[in-house]
Amino acid sequence: MSPEHRIPERRSFRRDEAANYLRAEYDLQVAPRTLAKLAVRGGGPPMEYHGRFPHYPMDGLDAWAKNKISPRVNSTAELRTLKQRRDLSRCVLQPGLVEPAE
Repeated sequence: MSPEHRIPERRSFRRDEAANYLRAEYDLQVAPRTLAKLAVRGGGPPMEYHGRFPHYPMDGLDAWAKNKISPRVNSTAELRTLKQRRDLSRCVLQPGLVEPAE
């Protein structure tokens, strides 16, 4: 296939494709129904609608997944300390993510 006829890489995914992407790229086990619930309640990855169908942009999925994964730690005590600091300081969130409500 010639370079001018190449299909561009996908930049957004339907809900089931987004769940597969999160599983493949980040080993996050998020079901499509969970993404649907988060779309209603909030707290999920950012989405945009193409007609009546939600699409999840790849950069939004990446930022959301990275925010869900903790940094490497050497013990559960270290992780607990990091979580307490995060709760106290409301750590700096990734660009594009909504800050938690107080």
